[in-house]
Amino acid sequence: MNVLYVNTRYVGGGAEKISRVLYKKEKEYGCNTYFLEGKETSGEVYHVYSHNGLVRGINYVYSVVTDNARRIDFYTRYKVKALIKKYHIDIIHFHNIHGNYIGYSDMKYFQKYCKVVWTLHDMWPITAHCGYSLKCDKWKYEKCFKCAQKDLYPSVLFRNTKRLFRNKESAYGESVTYVTPSRWLFDLLEESFLSSQKRVLISNGVSLSIFKYVSKDFSNDRPISILFGANKNDSKYKNISFLIRVLNKVREKNKFVLHIYGGDVPDMLSTEYKVVEHGYITDEKIMAQIYAECDVFILPSAAENYSCALLESLSCGTPAIASNSGGNSEIVNSKNGWVFSLDDEKELLSIIETLSFRELSVRNTFLKYDRERFDEDTMLKQYFELYRSIY
Repeated sequence: MNVLYVNTRYVGGGAEKISRVLYKKEKEYGCNTYFLEGKETSGEVYHVYSHNGLVRGINYVYSVVTDNARRIDFYTRYKVKALIKKYHIDIIHFHNIHGNYIGYSDMKYFQKYCKVVWTLHDMWPITAHCGYSLKCDKWKYEKCFKCAQKDLYPSVLFRNTKRLFRNKESAYGESVTYVTPSRWLFDLLEESFLSSQKRVLISNGVSLSIFKYVSKDFSNDRPISILFGANKNDSKYKNISFLIRVLNKVREKNKFVLHIYGGDVPDMLSTEYKVVEHGYITDEKIMAQIYAECDVFILPSAAENYSCALLESLSCGTPAIASNSGGNSEIVNSKNGWVFSLDDEKELLSIIETLSFRELSVRNTFLKYDRERFDEDTMLKQYFELYRSIY
């Protein structure tokens, strides 16, 4: 069985991480696997658009002209079709297709040559343009008219969102098998124009041999270490500015040490905190060490599907505090962490200020057994069974 994985990028987290794991490890199940990234980030795999050159320049112009919402990309069709013929591809497994490297109607085109699986890492396939609609539900009524959130990633400036939505409704074809990592997104598809299409629930997983469980020493003679990720350009999806507002309201700031990875210390953060900066981490083993060193992980996202970061933290025995957005509450519960209502500053503040080593210890002990449900081997087996069922 020959499987071609297609994603915007090869290197990165989230969709990149899951597609990369499948590419590398489905080989163990007897698949011949290949990977095509839309924009070059690695010399290990095939790519559509390189870092520089005339073709990349043309693609940039095309991105501007199509306002980040291209319907067809003939160059990508050419590249994918060449790989299909060269390696006799049986299944194309798409992940993220937004990112200005492929057209949303190209999905239907490739169904002429092989089976198509599409793992949905966000809501983009069922909205006019945004990765997550946040509090907007116009997509449910098949309209997406007069969009008030054109700045949400992937942004559009001048496109008619109602027309863009209508185009998507008939763009994907009838022979795609859709995969959602979360029950949350699985249920949303039932309310969308994809409700009649075949869909499967396969949750994300992580390597338990890398993200190893650590029995923590919760001693009362030290501060509680809090870990969270921060991006230089805070997005409405990540909601880091909300977390910073809450942290600034904590009364006993000397009770905590903040560990920050992924970006610089946010400018708004109170200088009363002791901060440990870890920078941008690409090595999973280093990231696992950071999780293990910290007492609790916070994910304040306003939009989330099935967070790999949560899975990694909990697998290391580090309890998590997460918003109830998306699939977070499918991962975090009162036994392995805390879930707060999205954008409820008082609730999150109360959770942080009342954190105790006793409660952290109880949750750390529970995670020794709970972590097994996050094993990536389960995910790999389920995808292989899916491939075999449509092959």
